[in-house]
Order: sequence, then C-alpha cells, then structure tokens
Amino acid sequence: MSEIRSIDLVIPVYNEEGNLPALLACLREDLAGLAISWHAVFVDDGSTDASWEILAAEAECDARVIAIRLGRNYGQHAAIFAGFARCEADAVVTLDADLQNPPSEIPRLIEALEKGFDVVGGWRQHRQDKVLRRVASRWMNRLVSRATGVKLRDYGCMLRAYRIDVVRMMRESGEISSYIPALAHCFTDRMTEIPVAHAERAAGRSRYSVPKLVGLFMDLLTGFSMLPLRALSIFGFGMAGAGMAFGGLLVGMRLLLGASWAAEGVFTLFAVLFVFIGAQFLAFGLLGEYIGRIYNEVRQRPRYVVRSEVASPSRSGCAEPDGRLMSDSRPLEVALKVDVCNRRALDRGVPGLLALLGELGVHASFFVAFGPDHSGRALRRIFRPGFVTKMVRTRAPRMYGLRTLLYGTLLPAPPVGESAPELLRQLEAAGHEVGLHGFDHVAWHDGVAHFSDPAVRASYQEAARRFEAALGHPARFSGAPGWQVSEASLRVQEELGLDWASDTREGTPFYPLLSQGRLQTLQVPTRLLTSDEVLGAGEAASRGLPGWYASRLRQDTPTVIGVHAEAEGIHFSAWLRAFLQSLRARHARFLLLSEVAERARESAPARRVVQRRIPGRADCVACPGEAEA
Repeated sequence: MSEIRSIDLVIPVYNEEGNLPALLACLREDLAGLAISWHAVFVDDGSTDASWEILAAEAECDARVIAIRLGRNYGQHAAIFAGFARCEADAVVTLDADLQNPPSEIPRLIEALEKGFDVVGGWRQHRQDKVLRRVASRWMNRLVSRATGVKLRDYGCMLRAYRIDVVRMMRESGEISSYIPALAHCFTDRMTEIPVAHAERAAGRSRYSVPKLVGLFMDLLTGFSMLPLRALSIFGFGMAGAGMAFGGLLVGMRLLLGASWAAEGVFTLFAVLFVFIGAQFLAFGLLGEYIGRIYNEVRQRPRYVVRSEVASPSRSGCAEPDGRLMSDSRPLEVALKVDVCNRRALDRGVPGLLALLGELGVHASFFVAFGPDHSGRALRRIFRPGFVTKMVRTRAPRMYGLRTLLYGTLLPAPPVGESAPELLRQLEAAGHEVGLHGFDHVAWHDGVAHFSDPAVRASYQEAARRFEAALGHPARFSGAPGWQVSEASLRVQEELGLDWASDTREGTPFYPLLSQGRLQTLQVPTRLLTSDEVLGAGEAASRGLPGWYASRLRQDTPTVIGVHAEAEGIHFSAWLRAFLQSLRARHARFLLLSEVAERARESAPARRVVQRRIPGRADCVACPGEAEA
C-alpha cells in the first residue's frame, strides 16, 4: 500500500457565495497542520450568484486552488467527475461547499486511508437537517444498501476520501449517470466509514428535496443492481402460478356451486385485474429506467462541459503551498470607512464593531457625527424614487429601531458623538482613527447644496469644536454626510486645515478642482457600494454580500469600503465577519484611510467634483469627474 504524500480536494459548488469565504478560511486553518501538501479543485456547477467570481479571484492569488466553471448545472456528481479529471495526488477527498461537514475532519479520513483502505466515507453524527429530510435519507440508505449490496451507512455524506487508483478507474468507467460512492465499490472492497461532525447550514439552502432523493434512489437502483429485473421475473412467475391456481379454484367452485356463484365473483376478478395492471405499470416503469440508461450511454454525450478554468500556479501574487505570499506579490489591500450617523449607531453599533474588529485584528477609520440626531426627519425622503424599496430590502425599521425613527420629530434629538467621549477614545486606543462626520447629519444630507458659505462654515466649526472637546485634539479628517458636498463645503475644509477628506464615491484619491483652482485637501473616495445600497439595488441578498464584495476587490489599488455602524455593528455583522475572515485567509492588508491618503498625496491628479447617481441610492452623490488637462 503506497504512502499518501499529497491530497487533492474536489469541491462542487452551486450558489454558495454566502459560504465560500468561510470555507476558504477553514481550509487554510484546518489543513495547516497537515504534513503533506494539498490542492483544492472547486467546480462551479452553473451557479447564478457570485460564486464563480469568488473562486476565480481565489485561484488567481493562491497556487493551491483551481477553479473550474461548467457550462450549466449538470448535477453534483458530474461536477465531482470534472474535479476528478484534474486530480493527480495520492488521495482525493470530496467535500460539499456548505460547511455542514467541516474540513477539520479531513485529516481523520487520511489517517483511515493509511490503515490500508481504498475508500473512507463519513457518516454524519447528530445530523442537523430537518426531520423529513433525515427520515427520507435514512430510508433511502436502507433500500439502496439492500438493492445494490453496497453496505454503506450514509450514502448522502459527500465527505469521502479515495486513493488515486480508485479515482482513475472511476474516471475511465465511462458511465454517464454514476453515483460515486456506489461506483467506487465496483473497483474495491476495502471500504470503511467513520463518524464525522455535522452542522447546520450557515448560509443558502440545500438543493436536495425529497423528490430529488427519490430520483437519486432510482438512479442508484438501476445503475448498480439487476435486482429490480430479477424481482420482476420472480414476481411474474409468482403471479402466473397464483393466476393458474386461482383459475383452477374458480373452475372448481363453478362445478360445485353452480353458475349463480360465478356471477357473484365479478368484483373479485376486478380486484385481481387491478393488481395485475398495477404490476404491469411498475414493470414498465423499471424497464423504462433501464432503457433510458441504455439510451444515455449509447448517445455518448459527455458528463459535463467545462466553460472556463482558472489556475495560476506560476503567477506573481500567488501563495506558496505553505500559504505564504511570494516575495514579488502584491497582496490585496482594503480600507474600512465606518460612518457613525446617529445615536443608535454610536451606542450599539460602535461597541459591536470594536469587538468584531478587535477579534480579527482589523483597524478602521471611523467618521462620527457631532451634533443632534434628527434621524426621524429623514422620513421626508419617502417620496424620492427608490427610497421605499431600499427601506424594505434593508429592513430599515429593524436596523434603525423605532426610537431612532422618531428622533427630531416626536422625540427630542439626542447628541451623537459628544455623548460618548470615552468610547471614542477607546477606539483610538485600539488603533482605529476617528474623524468628523458633520454636525446635523440629516440637515446636511438633505440641504447642503442650498447652504450659504456662513452656514457651511458654522456647521463645520461647531462639529469641530465638539470633536476637540470630546477627544482632546483637533479633527484631522472629515467625511460629508451622505457624500453630499458643495463648492462652499470643499472650501471650508481647506480653511480648517484638514489633512484629507472622504466626501466622494468611486475612483481613486484626487484633489478637488474648483472654478477658483485646485484645492489642497486630498479626497479619498469610497469605491464600492455600501451594504444597504447593494441590498437596495437588488444586486445581492444579505447572505451573498461576502461574495459580492470579494468579487469586486482590485489588486492594483487599495479598495475603500463603506460600513454603517447601525448596520454592520448590529444586525448585519455576520456578513462583515465572513468577509473579513476571507480576506484574512487571503493574506489581505487592512489600511487606515490616512495611510491610503499619504500614499496618494504625491501622485493624485486634480479632478472636478460632479454629482452622479449610483445603484441603491435615492439621490445623487459627489464623485470624481474629469481630470485637470
């Protein structure tokens, strides 16, 4: 028995954008202790979400990952065969992408293989599926085990390990419809099963319904056993014998009891006839299954068609097998811009983010409003196109809370930043940076375009005064509420002597170009949509946010991502955690926006500031326009 020195993982993927970032992080963490090398072959089986973008990006920066995209949805087992075609390691492990079977079980499978087995399967202990699913699966396992003679405790568990010789024989079998665990039994009897952990799905939903389980049962029954045909023959002989015996009984009773008795047996004959008719239809159905399989084999259509493949083992920027980055690589760089717009965001969102970012070792730039919380007045935007849709998709009442929606209307407006100076100092002590986010957030957001120069100056000066009173030092940077600016607000920033500002969206850092000339306060734009904008535009569901962001990162420049403390600090923290964990697994660097600004200070161009509509917002925002000629 050959020693196992390397393993390949084959992971079929179908609409798993919500699970992939966490899965990638788990693979690196759980397999870090293996003394042997490993590679992962991800097969996108026609996903309609952002799964392929996540896999392609991962394959481009990690030499251990191959991403294969099929032409359509061919099914789980066809996708695994596509992965088998890329496997050359000593052992191959198949694994679902839903994280219900953790990758931490893989070393145990390899240990069992090294004891002399050719195939090691997992059977799921303490299954977390619904009752109906568990019952259907249990009955299918029993029926298939008896019909095929392959005694497996859990046919549905895809966490299995195979020696490469078995995988090669399965690849060469040429069968179109094949259930892999049962097919492996055709080539070896050295099989065993070990108990493995099972967890609930973190995101997405299972694609195996009861009808699909029935279809899988029929496929197994007709693909690996002649028992149904033999049973039909036995049933036919039995029914023929029973029919002749019953016919003799009818004749005898006719002779003994006369014709009147025979007429009374009409309904009995009907009952017997229905039994025969039912048996015939059952026989035709089973014969049809076998004939259909013959038809599929005769056509010799491929199991799958590969649309594209991404694998860059020699590309600059890829990871070495031990997970380290090559010396000439440029890691992903991400900067988080956290807006603290209201009192709820400060009281509940900031502590939540402080804990989350501290746990993951990530630093961020916080922009805090210093002034009254008039959030309730924002309801005037209800008549703007798209505003109601966005509120529904983001579940705004749950995100903001009833009290916040009444501040400034039925309830008095509480102060925001100046109400928690100790918390803000705690942010700075933890390595984060804190800047201004306006005075009256709602008033600025809805009306700065109409503010006079004195009104803009007064607003900035009052916010700056409260900031310095709370933190003990002047504000060094600022971010305009709602990314709303005017020429007056840009000029006042210059008067305040800010180091930089983040008032705009899209693009890279630039110097604002006004009619009077170029300003010296550098702008660091937020490049990607915020989560509420993604949801409001319908570009992804909440479970798909990690994949949406991961697919839009750039390698050539830092990506500034906007975060709202009232969202990601409370109810939407799960996607942010998964996203940051995936970035950690990809060895991404996290920057403060001040670091981004310092890098760009010498090379940033001068650009006009224009108003532009972006997806998911009911109003236009400030964006960089044309560069200075």
